[in-house]
Amino acid sequence: MANNVGTTTQTLSRTIGGTTVISDPLNESRISMMSGQLGIGAMIFDGMGTMGICTAFTLNANQKYDYSFRTSSLNTEIDIQALLGQSY
Repeated sequence: MANNVGTTTQTLSRTIGGTTVISDPLNESRISMMSGQLGIGAMIFDGMGTMGICTAFTLNANQKYDYSFRTSSLNTEIDIQALLGQSY
């Protein structure tokens, strides 16, 4: 699955290796694919620049897909700004 890239309105885990499950994103507009198709190996970015890779998808009890995304990259600019804004 080369060049499968999209964005999500849901916030991904801010922990490298953390997993976020997004239920039935195609019918609820939680994920917008910019190129390619949503499936294993697809990369998505949330509004903070965190990148997740789709590692699995399964049908849930409602016969809708649950997609699992493993966080593989953070937008560290967000973390640096938060750290600099702290009072010590």
